[in-house]
Amino acid sequence: MITLLLILSLALTPTIHARIRGGSAWTRVGPHNIFNAYNDGGKGKLPMGEGGTLAGASSLATSPNIIYAGGQNNGVSSGIIKTIDGGKTWTRQSNGIWDTRILGVWVHPDDTTGNHVFTGTHSGIYESKDGAESWTLREETSKWGNVMSFREGLIQGKQYILANCGNGGIGTMPRGGGTWQYIKAPGPIAPNGHLSVVINPDQTTEVFTCIGNWGGGKLYYAKVNTPTSATWVGPLGSSTETYDCANAAVDPNDRDHFLFSKAGEYKAWESNDGGKTAHEFTNHDTGVYFVMIDQKGWLYTATQAGAFVSMNKGVKWSAYHVFMERPDGSIVDRVPHDYQMIEPNFRGNGIAFPSDQGLHIVNGTELNLTSAVGDKTQYDSLSDDCSK
Repeated sequence: MITLLLILSLALTPTIHARIRGGSAWTRVGPHNIFNAYNDGGKGKLPMGEGGTLAGASSLATSPNIIYAGGQNNGVSSGIIKTIDGGKTWTRQSNGIWDTRILGVWVHPDDTTGNHVFTGTHSGIYESKDGAESWTLREETSKWGNVMSFREGLIQGKQYILANCGNGGIGTMPRGGGTWQYIKAPGPIAPNGHLSVVINPDQTTEVFTCIGNWGGGKLYYAKVNTPTSATWVGPLGSSTETYDCANAAVDPNDRDHFLFSKAGEYKAWESNDGGKTAHEFTNHDTGVYFVMIDQKGWLYTATQAGAFVSMNKGVKWSAYHVFMERPDGSIVDRVPHDYQMIEPNFRGNGIAFPSDQGLHIVNGTELNLTSAVGDKTQYDSLSDDCSK
């Protein structure tokens, strides 16, 4: 009994475990990138290997080497990370953000230096005007729920920023600055859904999105009338069925042309007549969740099976590849990734694919993606981070 009490006493004595006071800062030692590579070996290339987790990214054509990104998935939160060298090195830039589960990022196009940035979180919209050195919560958005994506549109002839809100609405703010306002939707916008916008020839803006839950919902158009109102049309469907959607995208040049991923089946579908009829791309038999149409009319899909593109209106689909060179010189050719979004308007009219393995950027007509990954030790943390 005396021995047991002595052991318990030693175990509970605070001085048994010394604590260092006034020591140096913590150094990140991991995790490292997968495929055993997390630097370029002095070759002047982008870093090798892969790392994440990212769900959103943004960069301007006027400052393409400046990229902001962030993510949250599988218990890992990256906060906002920033690169000024096109992805070779990244820094954590979350000072002032108290919810570092990042859902969407958007660089304001009027600031060609790339210093004016918005980010969407589960707690609303944060804004930075100093290159992400500090962030401020836009209090008027704090009850909106998760904010997934940002787009541009015209409202009553004026330029506006649009954002989708998980509690069932669209945020609007003048592009020149001002207060965020709110348009109520018929229901919650799908948690992993993005806004898709078309500006019609008459200068009206329509939003196309999926209203419902993560696994499925219904397709709706919203003609934006004022900063606080829209005319919603939907749910869309043919004479025999209402379309179930997981994600949706409208052609920025043709409001009647859109893609959607069929809920439950997770296959790619298309309509060319505003939803009166729709058909499945039977020649694209991989799983599909995210969909997008760019300014050229190219069609994109992405999911865990990989990222795919059709440059000829769906006649043929091709997989994007990510090639990585290991330190021993061997090459990894990878198609499947856990893609978390398709980002349009990246560096202008480009496309980027954030994933749980980092950021992958379409580099013209080639079918290999540029990986802007950097050193994984700079940004992955388990659970939510605390801002400094």
